[in-house]
Amino acid sequence: MSIKETKIDHKTLHFLPFLPSRKRQKGFFLQREWGKWNLEISARETLNTYDLVTLLFMVREYLKHGYQAGFIGEGDNKREIAGININVKTFLVERGILNKKPNRYTLKKSLMRLKTINLTYIHKKTKYENNTSYIYEFDVDKDINIVKIYANKRFIDFIIDNGILINLERLLRYGNKEQYAILLDLYLQGTKRVTIYNGKKYLKYKEQYSNNEIEKALKLDITNLEQRNKIRVIKETFDLIHKKGKMPKYILNKTSNIWMREDINRHKRVK
Repeated sequence: MSIKETKIDHKTLHFLPFLPSRKRQKGFFLQREWGKWNLEISARETLNTYDLVTLLFMVREYLKHGYQAGFIGEGDNKREIAGININVKTFLVERGILNKKPNRYTLKKSLMRLKTINLTYIHKKTKYENNTSYIYEFDVDKDINIVKIYANKRFIDFIIDNGILINLERLLRYGNKEQYAILLDLYLQGTKRVTIYNGKKYLKYKEQYSNNEIEKALKLDITNLEQRNKIRVIKETFDLIHKKGKMPKYILNKTSNIWMREDINRHKRVK
Protein backbone atom coordinates (compact mmCIF):
# COMPACT_ATOMS: atom_id res chain seq x y z
CA MET A 1 0.00 0.00 0.00
CA SER A 2 1.51 3.32 -1.12
CA ILE A 3 1.59 6.19 1.37
CA LYS A 4 -0.39 8.04 -1.30
CA GLU A 5 -3.37 5.71 -1.22
CA THR A 6 -6.13 4.59 1.09
CA LYS A 7 -9.62 3.14 0.61
CA ILE A 8 -13.20 4.14 1.21
CA ASP A 9 -16.44 2.32 0.43
CA HIS A 10 -19.39 3.81 -1.46
CA LYS A 11 -21.78 3.85 1.49
CA THR A 12 -19.32 5.68 3.73
CA LEU A 13 -18.48 8.06 0.89
CA HIS A 14 -22.11 9.09 0.42
CA PHE A 15 -22.75 9.41 4.15
CA LEU A 16 -19.60 11.30 5.21
CA PRO A 17 -20.51 13.48 8.22
CA PHE A 18 -17.89 16.14 7.54
CA LEU A 19 -18.61 19.81 6.90
CA PRO A 20 -16.36 22.27 5.02
CA SER A 21 -16.11 24.58 8.02
CA ARG A 22 -13.31 25.64 10.35
CA LYS A 23 -15.83 26.61 13.00
CA ARG A 24 -16.94 23.93 15.40
CA GLN A 25 -20.22 23.89 17.26
CA LYS A 26 -21.45 21.62 20.02
CA GLY A 27 -23.89 19.01 18.86
CA PHE A 28 -23.86 17.64 15.32
CA PHE A 29 -26.76 15.97 13.53
CA LEU A 30 -27.18 15.14 9.86
CA GLN A 31 -29.73 13.12 7.91
CA ARG A 32 -28.91 11.57 4.56
CA GLU A 33 -30.37 9.04 2.15
CA TRP A 34 -28.68 7.02 -0.57
CA GLY A 35 -29.95 4.04 -2.49
CA LYS A 36 -31.94 1.77 -0.17
CA TRP A 37 -30.79 3.48 3.01
CA ASN A 38 -31.65 6.41 5.23
CA LEU A 39 -28.99 7.51 7.67
CA GLU A 40 -28.95 9.58 10.83
CA ILE A 41 -25.55 10.80 12.01
CA SER A 42 -24.78 12.46 15.32
CA ALA A 43 -21.57 13.56 17.02
CA ARG A 44 -20.50 15.59 20.02
CA GLU A 45 -19.44 18.53 17.85
CA THR A 46 -18.99 19.57 14.24
CA LEU A 47 -16.53 17.49 12.22
CA ASN A 48 -14.61 18.96 9.30
CA THR A 49 -12.15 17.83 6.64
CA TYR A 50 -9.25 17.61 9.13
CA ASP A 51 -11.24 14.83 10.82
CA LEU A 52 -12.06 13.33 7.42
CA VAL A 53 -8.36 13.09 6.52
CA THR A 54 -7.67 11.62 9.98
CA LEU A 55 -10.21 8.88 9.23
CA LEU A 56 -8.75 8.21 5.78
CA PHE A 57 -5.20 7.93 7.17
CA MET A 58 -6.46 5.73 10.00
CA VAL A 59 -7.98 3.33 7.48
CA ARG A 60 -4.70 3.37 5.60
CA GLU A 61 -2.91 2.15 8.74
CA TYR A 62 -5.21 -0.87 8.80
CA LEU A 63 -4.59 -1.52 5.12
CA LYS A 64 -0.82 -1.34 5.62
CA HIS A 65 -0.39 -3.22 8.87
CA GLY A 66 -3.49 -5.33 9.41
CA TYR A 67 -5.00 -5.54 12.88
CA GLN A 68 -5.51 -7.67 15.96
CA ALA A 69 -9.09 -8.86 16.31
CA GLY A 70 -10.81 -9.09 19.66
CA PHE A 71 -13.76 -7.98 21.76
CA ILE A 72 -14.53 -5.22 24.23
CA GLY A 73 -17.46 -4.94 26.61
CA GLU A 74 -19.65 -7.66 28.03
CA GLY A 75 -23.16 -8.98 27.48
CA ASP A 76 -25.30 -6.79 25.24
CA ASN A 77 -22.46 -4.26 25.08
CA LYS A 78 -19.96 -6.77 23.69
CA ARG A 79 -18.46 -5.51 20.43
CA GLU A 80 -15.95 -7.01 17.99
CA ILE A 81 -13.00 -4.70 17.40
CA ALA A 82 -10.01 -4.31 15.09
CA GLY A 83 -7.10 -3.14 17.23
CA ILE A 84 -4.04 -1.34 15.94
CA ASN A 85 -1.12 0.70 17.32
CA ILE A 86 -0.34 3.92 15.45
CA ASN A 87 3.01 5.70 15.65
CA VAL A 88 1.90 9.32 15.92
CA LYS A 89 5.14 10.83 14.61
CA THR A 90 4.99 8.75 11.41
CA PHE A 91 1.25 9.37 11.09
CA LEU A 92 1.71 13.14 11.24
CA VAL A 93 4.78 13.28 9.00
CA GLU A 94 2.97 11.35 6.27
CA ARG A 95 0.18 13.93 6.49
CA GLY A 96 2.77 16.70 6.06
CA ILE A 97 2.41 17.89 9.68
CA LEU A 98 5.29 18.57 12.06
CA ASN A 99 5.57 16.22 15.02
CA LYS A 100 5.05 18.87 17.69
CA LYS A 101 3.07 18.48 20.91
CA PRO A 102 0.28 20.87 19.80
CA ASN A 103 -0.13 18.87 16.57
CA ARG A 104 -0.20 15.58 18.46
CA TYR A 105 -2.87 17.05 20.74
CA THR A 106 -4.88 18.22 17.70
CA LEU A 107 -4.77 14.67 16.34
CA LYS A 108 -5.96 13.34 19.69
CA LYS A 109 -8.89 15.77 19.65
CA SER A 110 -9.75 14.70 16.11
CA LEU A 111 -9.84 11.04 17.16
CA MET A 112 -12.05 12.01 20.09
CA ARG A 113 -14.52 13.62 17.69
CA LEU A 114 -14.46 10.58 15.40
CA LYS A 115 -15.14 8.35 18.41
CA THR A 116 -18.31 10.30 19.21
CA ILE A 117 -19.87 9.65 15.79
CA ASN A 118 -22.99 7.51 16.01
CA LEU A 119 -24.55 6.21 12.79
CA THR A 120 -28.04 4.78 12.40
CA TYR A 121 -28.71 3.01 9.08
CA ILE A 122 -32.39 2.39 8.31
CA HIS A 123 -33.43 0.30 5.30
CA LYS A 124 -36.16 2.21 3.47
CA LYS A 125 -38.27 -0.85 2.67
CA THR A 126 -37.74 -3.33 5.50
CA LYS A 127 -37.09 -0.67 8.19
CA TYR A 128 -34.19 -2.82 9.41
CA GLU A 129 -32.08 -0.59 11.67
CA ASN A 130 -28.39 -0.80 12.46
CA ASN A 131 -26.72 1.45 15.04
CA THR A 132 -22.95 1.63 14.84
CA SER A 133 -19.77 3.73 15.10
CA TYR A 134 -16.40 4.03 13.39
CA ILE A 135 -14.26 3.91 16.55
CA TYR A 136 -15.30 2.25 19.81
CA GLU A 137 -12.35 3.21 22.00
CA PHE A 138 -8.79 4.50 21.81
CA ASP A 139 -5.88 4.89 24.26
CA VAL A 140 -2.96 7.33 24.23
CA ASP A 141 0.19 7.62 26.32
CA LYS A 142 1.08 10.77 28.25
CA ASP A 143 3.00 12.42 25.40
CA ILE A 144 0.68 11.16 22.64
CA ASN A 145 3.40 9.20 20.88
CA ILE A 146 1.43 5.99 20.40
CA VAL A 147 -2.31 5.68 19.82
CA LYS A 148 -4.06 2.35 20.32
CA ILE A 149 -7.32 2.30 18.34
CA TYR A 150 -10.14 -0.17 18.81
CA ALA A 151 -12.18 0.36 15.66
CA ASN A 152 -15.41 -1.24 14.50
CA LYS A 153 -14.19 -4.49 12.90
CA ARG A 154 -17.16 -4.70 10.53
CA PHE A 155 -16.43 -1.19 9.26
CA ILE A 156 -12.73 -1.92 8.72
CA ASP A 157 -13.36 -5.30 7.05
CA PHE A 158 -16.00 -3.83 4.74
CA ILE A 159 -13.63 -1.12 3.52
CA ILE A 160 -10.76 -3.59 3.08
CA ASP A 161 -12.98 -5.92 1.03
CA ASN A 162 -15.15 -3.41 -0.85
CA GLY A 163 -13.38 -0.06 -0.75
CA ILE A 164 -12.08 1.84 -3.72
CA LEU A 165 -8.60 3.35 -3.86
CA ILE A 166 -8.29 7.03 -2.96
CA ASN A 167 -5.33 9.25 -3.85
CA LEU A 168 -4.36 10.88 -0.54
CA GLU A 169 -1.50 12.89 -1.98
CA ARG A 170 -3.91 14.96 -4.02
CA LEU A 171 -6.17 15.65 -1.06
CA LEU A 172 -3.17 16.98 0.84
CA ARG A 173 -2.51 19.59 -1.87
CA TYR A 174 -5.42 21.69 -0.70
CA GLY A 175 -5.02 24.29 2.03
CA ASN A 176 -6.96 24.77 5.27
CA LYS A 177 -9.32 27.20 3.55
CA GLU A 178 -10.01 24.84 0.64
CA GLN A 179 -12.19 22.30 2.41
CA TYR A 180 -14.80 22.26 -0.35
CA ALA A 181 -12.04 21.07 -2.68
CA ILE A 182 -11.16 18.16 -0.39
CA LEU A 183 -14.78 17.03 -0.26
CA LEU A 184 -15.31 17.36 -4.02
CA ASP A 185 -12.01 15.74 -5.00
CA LEU A 186 -12.73 12.79 -2.71
CA TYR A 187 -16.27 12.47 -4.01
CA LEU A 188 -15.19 12.44 -7.66
CA GLN A 189 -12.49 9.86 -6.91
CA GLY A 190 -14.99 7.67 -5.11
CA THR A 191 -17.54 7.74 -7.91
CA LYS A 192 -15.25 6.64 -10.73
CA ARG A 193 -16.72 4.02 -13.02
CA VAL A 194 -15.19 0.99 -14.69
CA THR A 195 -14.87 1.28 -18.46
CA ILE A 196 -13.44 -1.15 -21.01
CA TYR A 197 -10.92 0.02 -23.62
CA ASN A 198 -9.07 -2.39 -25.92
CA GLY A 199 -10.12 -5.26 -23.67
CA LYS A 200 -8.70 -3.66 -20.52
CA LYS A 201 -10.54 -2.24 -17.52
CA TYR A 202 -9.99 1.38 -16.52
CA LEU A 203 -11.45 3.57 -13.82
CA LYS A 204 -12.83 6.71 -15.41
CA TYR A 205 -14.25 9.86 -13.90
CA LYS A 206 -17.96 10.17 -14.59
CA GLU A 207 -19.08 12.24 -17.55
CA GLN A 208 -21.65 14.18 -15.57
CA TYR A 209 -23.10 14.87 -12.13
CA SER A 210 -26.43 16.42 -11.24
CA ASN A 211 -26.19 19.74 -9.46
CA ASN A 212 -28.26 18.27 -6.63
CA GLU A 213 -25.75 15.44 -6.16
CA ILE A 214 -22.81 17.86 -5.93
CA GLU A 215 -24.68 20.13 -3.51
CA LYS A 216 -25.12 17.16 -1.18
CA ALA A 217 -21.50 16.07 -1.57
CA LEU A 218 -20.37 19.55 -0.47
CA LYS A 219 -23.11 19.82 2.20
CA LEU A 220 -24.42 22.96 0.47
CA ASP A 221 -27.94 21.55 0.69
CA ILE A 222 -27.94 22.17 4.46
CA THR A 223 -26.83 25.80 4.17
CA ASN A 224 -28.92 28.95 3.78
CA LEU A 225 -27.02 30.11 0.69
CA GLU A 226 -29.04 31.38 -2.23
CA GLN A 227 -29.02 29.04 -5.22
CA ARG A 228 -26.84 31.36 -7.33
CA ASN A 229 -24.24 31.42 -4.54
CA LYS A 230 -24.30 27.64 -4.28
CA ILE A 231 -23.61 27.46 -8.02
CA ARG A 232 -20.75 29.95 -7.59
CA VAL A 233 -19.18 27.85 -4.81
CA ILE A 234 -19.47 24.67 -6.89
CA LYS A 235 -17.97 26.34 -9.97
CA GLU A 236 -15.05 27.76 -7.98
CA THR A 237 -14.44 24.37 -6.38
CA PHE A 238 -14.50 22.52 -9.70
CA ASP A 239 -12.05 25.10 -11.08
CA LEU A 240 -9.77 24.68 -8.06
CA ILE A 241 -9.56 20.89 -8.19
CA HIS A 242 -8.94 21.12 -11.93
CA LYS A 243 -6.08 23.57 -11.43
CA LYS A 244 -4.56 22.22 -8.22
CA GLY A 245 -5.58 18.58 -8.31
CA LYS A 246 -5.28 18.05 -12.08
CA MET A 247 -8.84 16.73 -12.14
CA PRO A 248 -11.08 16.86 -15.22
CA LYS A 249 -12.79 20.20 -15.79
CA TYR A 250 -16.55 20.27 -15.34
CA ILE A 251 -18.91 23.01 -16.52
CA LEU A 252 -22.58 23.55 -15.76
CA ASN A 253 -25.20 22.86 -18.39
CA LYS A 254 -27.77 25.35 -17.17
CA THR A 255 -30.58 23.81 -19.20
CA SER A 256 -30.31 20.36 -17.61
CA ASN A 257 -28.70 21.57 -14.34
CA ILE A 258 -25.91 19.04 -14.81
CA TRP A 259 -22.14 19.45 -14.38
CA MET A 260 -20.52 17.93 -17.48
CA ARG A 261 -16.94 17.06 -18.37
CA GLU A 262 -15.63 19.69 -20.74
CA ASP A 263 -13.16 17.28 -22.40
CA ILE A 264 -15.46 14.30 -22.86
CA ASN A 265 -16.12 14.81 -26.58
CA ARG A 266 -12.52 15.42 -27.53
CA HIS A 267 -10.92 12.17 -26.40
CA LYS A 268 -11.74 8.57 -27.16
CA ARG A 269 -10.40 7.43 -23.80
CA VAL A 270 -10.08 9.73 -20.81
CA LYS A 271 -8.93 9.21 -17.27
